Amino acid sequence: MASFKVLALAALLPGVAALVQPRRLGACSFDNEPTVPSFWDESCPEDGQSLGCLADGVHAQCRFCGVGAYSKVLCPASACSFDNPPHLPYYWDE
Repeated sequence: MASFKVLALAALLPGVAALVQPRRLGACSFDNEPTVPSFWDESCPEDGQSLGCLADGVHAQCRFCGVGAYSKVLCPASACSFDNPPHLPYYWDE
């Protein structure tokens, strides 16, 4: 019921729709899936000149993480630690 009210409000007020829509992140597009983990990182600069960024060679925000030369780039899930890992997916959100 609450979501119906939010959508009705969004229809009445231009610009509100963008505020209530979930944020969609891009996706890496590899020709061959790498063995190194990767994720979409909005903090990568547009020129891709940061460790691990431009991992797919196409998108500056596609970033390698977690292993080898990229071990200092934390993968979203590896930044979390739990005594008992949750059953649901999780990620690091600063």
